Amino acid sequence: MSGMFDNPPPDALGSLLTEIRADVDVADLVSGRVRGGEPAPGDAKAAGSFQAFIVIETLADPPHPRLPVRFATFGLRCYGSTFQNASEVYLAVVKAIHRVGPRRKANGLGIYWTTAVSGGEQARDPDTQQPYVAATIELIGTTQVVPA
Repeated sequence: MSGMFDNPPPDALGSLLTEIRADVDVADLVSGRVRGGEPAPGDAKAAGSFQAFIVIETLADPPHPRLPVRFATFGLRCYGSTFQNASEVYLAVVKAIHRVGPRRKANGLGIYWTTAVSGGEQARDPDTQQPYVAATIELIGTTQVVPA
């Protein structure tokens, strides 16, 4: 008995990471430090040496039960050297993805819509005390490869 998929669905998190990294305003602020799941070694530094970086993690990515679409939710943490810098990083990400419509990614993922559904909450990382701004991103996309 076969399931709904002939092949695994295209990766939504990887596509979102690539898209955010490619934005010129984000790149100017974080120098390519846009990570999936957790910071890379060297991203988080001691107080007085903080640098901007972004961490995005998948909170939910269920396929629709009967249609080839997904409604994915991602947690976003935009770290900065100060709260103001963290807010600048957050707003650059919002500019890059908020209410962006249909596009096809290199892995064949069709994205119908991305939007920031919450955000702007300032906090400090419990381990490093680095300031960050948290947000939630939603993505509506395909669960099947979209041909070019």
